[in-house]
Formats: sequence, structure tokens, C-alpha cells
Amino acid sequence: VEENVAMHYYMTGSAFQRVEEAHLLKAFQTCRPDVILPSRRKLAGHLLDSAYSQVKEKVEVYLSSCSTHVGITSDAWSNISNESIVNYMAISIDKSLFLESVYTGEQSHDSEWIAKDISRIIKQIPCSVAGAVTDNTSANKKAWKLLKLKYPSKFFHGCVSHGIN
Repeated sequence: VEENVAMHYYMTGSAFQRVEEAHLLKAFQTCRPDVILPSRRKLAGHLLDSAYSQVKEKVEVYLSSCSTHVGITSDAWSNISNESIVNYMAISIDKSLFLESVYTGEQSHDSEWIAKDISRIIKQIPCSVAGAVTDNTSANKKAWKLLKLKYPSKFFHGCVSHGIN
């Protein structure tokens, strides 16, 4: 029960303190009077570590399959501390998988750096990678050309949603 409740909190992004709300416990105890829900400390501790390991293993197994084909997406943004971050995801026909976030610090997001970092991500993925979708900045557009030279059979382009915006 604890692991399933914990996974619900992680997948929905719910605040851990809500697990201690009395009505939630009452709802569970309606079905099973002896149930004990995890505390927010457990949710933030060993249950989180365990869930992370389990999900990471499933992602690695999925990406290791010869029949898996993915595209990479990247998105640059700044957090509330104005730190520059780039997120990478692998997108397949049936899944969207978070790969990593990179804090780029003072690193300029020029075309060479963008191309090199996307290439690093592509090399890390054992399954077939079709290409990458990035932001539409001029640096990204130059990076597509660099990546196309390195990976002529892959597709590199900008995000349609960003383009429409």
C-alpha cells in the first residue's frame, strides 16, 4: 500500500503533506481498517529512493530494446533562481520518458554546445533514435545543421508549438 500511495504522489506531483490529511486515511480505512499510510517523511525518503530505482530500471530496460524507437526533445528554461536548465526527454509512440536535466550554469547555449549536448544524449541511448526536436532559436537552427552532418539519417527540427507561439 505504501509503495502504491507513494507512486501516486510522485506521478501526480501532489504535496507530500497531503498524505497526512485525515479524510484520505478514513477512505483507505473504509476498505481496510488496519491500513497505515506512509508519512510525508517516508514519501520524501526511502520510498522515493526505491521508486526512483524501480522507474530508472524500467526506463533502461525499455530504452535497451531493439524494437524501441524514440525521438529526443530538449527544452531550455530558467528555474526560480534564474539558473539555466535544459531538459531532455525520449518520446516514443507510447511513452514520454524524462532522461535528465542539465544545469548549464554560465555555459552559453551556442550552436556548438547544443549540438554536442544533444549528441551526448543520443550516444547514451541504446535504442534507435530518430532525431531531436529543440527550441527554435537561431543557435538551435545552426545546431540542427551540425547534427545533420554528424547524423545524416536522423531528423532535427524545431518545436511546432514554439513556432506557432
